[in-house]
Amino acid sequence: MKSLKLWSAMLAAALIVTTPTVNTLAADGFYTEGSPELSSISGNVVAISVENTNIAIDTVGASVFLEVTGTLDTGEIIDLTDYVDYTSNDTNIVFPYRSRILAKGVGETNVTISYEDLEISLDVSVQAPMVIPDNIPAPLASNVDISIASGMVFCTWMPRKVVKSWVDSNDKTYQEYYPGTNYTGVLYTQNDWNTKEEFLAGLSDDSFYVPLQRPNMSKEFTQPKYGNDCSGFLSRAWKLSSRHTTKSFKDGIANGTFEKVGGYNVEDAFTNDVTRTRLMEHLLRSYPFLQQGDAVVHRNNGDTKGHTFMIYINDSANKQVYAFEQTNPKAELTVWSYTDLATHLYLPFRKK
Repeated sequence: MKSLKLWSAMLAAALIVTTPTVNTLAADGFYTEGSPELSSISGNVVAISVENTNIAIDTVGASVFLEVTGTLDTGEIIDLTDYVDYTSNDTNIVFPYRSRILAKGVGETNVTISYEDLEISLDVSVQAPMVIPDNIPAPLASNVDISIASGMVFCTWMPRKVVKSWVDSNDKTYQEYYPGTNYTGVLYTQNDWNTKEEFLAGLSDDSFYVPLQRPNMSKEFTQPKYGNDCSGFLSRAWKLSSRHTTKSFKDGIANGTFEKVGGYNVEDAFTNDVTRTRLMEHLLRSYPFLQQGDAVVHRNNGDTKGHTFMIYINDSANKQVYAFEQTNPKAELTVWSYTDLATHLYLPFRKK
């Protein structure tokens, strides 16, 4: 499989010739479920590395995606991105989860990447607060009440006891929320799919503060009882009659349950390098047509995990979207460039 770096290079070439003319996301998530195990390697890992150990993120709400490689004692280079631990020195500035580093606040901090007894340190800075332009038209997709998603992102809550965010054995970074302090955003969990009202009502339930352990998972894996994962969030925001997964959203685009935004072939993501490159080009042409209340969904090449989120504002002039996104540790307002969306093969779609 090609690396994100190579896909980005191929995408850059596509941008030169395909930049569109603009007329004025059972439980799943962006992340693997549990700790993946590295197997079938012909040697021991003696070094780990990333391309850049000095990372600057332009704005709060934006993300960078890392690729971590390992060098074996045989000299072979392997992809370790999904097999290392990520730890942030200050989760109020950046929150790492798997290969993604999400900017949470302006400032500087360090992120440590470790594999067994090997580790590297990243210097990470977040340059500026998020500023949403106030002159961007935001046509609303039909049949969508945007206030449901915004309510889950911006709802304010105060716990009665300490509550801990999602933690698993492959990610040591987590956040704790303390009595007497106000927080915003519904917590991330794969246990349930709650409305804002259900989440807030749960604060009075003692079980809200007892971390849950999912069956067949490491003892280091715990999650909150109340909240949403990405597809549960979108299912609630769209008032769907049942809880979808990223797979059922992707399949729904293919079978017509949901409306495809733009022109692309869903199965191009799962065929070969030629069709994936073609898909990226078609996606770049499609993103300018996203409206407020629409969504994008990603499924990985093995169709085993994915992520989805709702579009808040499509800043097509700057080729980026602002999104209502249920991610770990809690629902956030985030910003994604068209390039990052296309590189990760996010498919744009709409509720019918």
